[in-house]
Amino acid sequence: MNQIQRAWWRFWLAPVDARRVELVRRGLGIVLIAYFISWGLHIDEWLTAGGFHPSPEADHRNAPRLPLLPRAMAAPLGLTYLAVAIAWLSGRLRPWSSWIVWAGVVYVTAADPISAFTINRLYVITLFILAIAPQRATGTMPGWPLRMLQVLLLTHYAASGMCKMLHGDWLRHADVLWTQVQGVYMTNAAAWSIRTFPPEVWTLMQHAALGFEVTAPVLFTIRRLRAPTLIFGLLFHIIIAVTMYKLIYFSAQMVALYLAFVPAAWIWPRRADDRADEASR
Repeated sequence: MNQIQRAWWRFWLAPVDARRVELVRRGLGIVLIAYFISWGLHIDEWLTAGGFHPSPEADHRNAPRLPLLPRAMAAPLGLTYLAVAIAWLSGRLRPWSSWIVWAGVVYVTAADPISAFTINRLYVITLFILAIAPQRATGTMPGWPLRMLQVLLLTHYAASGMCKMLHGDWLRHADVLWTQVQGVYMTNAAAWSIRTFPPEVWTLMQHAALGFEVTAPVLFTIRRLRAPTLIFGLLFHIIIAVTMYKLIYFSAQMVALYLAFVPAAWIWPRRADDRADEASR
C-alpha cells in the first residue's frame, strides 16, 4: 500500500517541465481565439436578443441562463475580450487575464447553451485548470496541472466510447457513422465521401473510431504506443474536421490537448544542465 500511495502522489506532484503546460496553453489559446473570431463576426446573432434564443417557457434547458448582451455593447465587449485573450496567449497580464478568458467562456456557455456544446464545456474545464496552475513558462512545476489535462482527455474519449456502446447503435448497426455524416453537420467533403466510398469503408471507420475512443486510456499511457496513437488520433480528428461542419474547432481543441502527452524532448533539445545531471547519475 505504501508503494501504491507513493506512486499515486508521485504521479500528481512530481515536477515536470513547465514548458509542456505552456505548450498546451498556447495550443488551446490559438484555437480559442480562432473560434471566438469565427463566431464573433456574428456577435449580434450569437449573444444578443437579435439572434435566436428560446424562451424558458418553450425550452427551459436551452434558454439563456444569464442576461444577453445589449446590442450596442456587444462589439466593444467582444473586442475587449479578444484583446485580453491575445494578451493571455502571449503570456502577459497573468494571472488575471487567465480568469477573464475563463469567465468569458463560462458566460457564453450559459448565455447560449445551444451553440456551446462540447467545445465550450471543455474550455470551461481546461481554462480553469490553467488559471489555477502555477503561472510559469520555464523551469519545473508540480505535475498536477499536466496530469489533470491528460486525465481530462482520456476521460472524454472513454466516456464518449462507452456512451456509443451502451446508449447508441454503434455496436448494433454498421451504418451509424455513414448516417451521422449526412445530418446537419454535413460538409461538401462529407457529401463527396458518401458518394465515393463504399459502405464497408464507413463501417471500418466506425469501428476504428469506437475502438480508439474506448482504448484511448491504455493507448496514450503506454509509451511505446504513444507516437502511433498520436498520429492515429490526429488523422481521426482531421476526418471529423473535414466531414462535420464547425466541428473543426472541437478537433483542433482535442489535438491541442494532445500536446499534454508530447514529451519535452520531442520538441526542445536537451539543455546542457540536463545532460550534466544525466552524466552525474
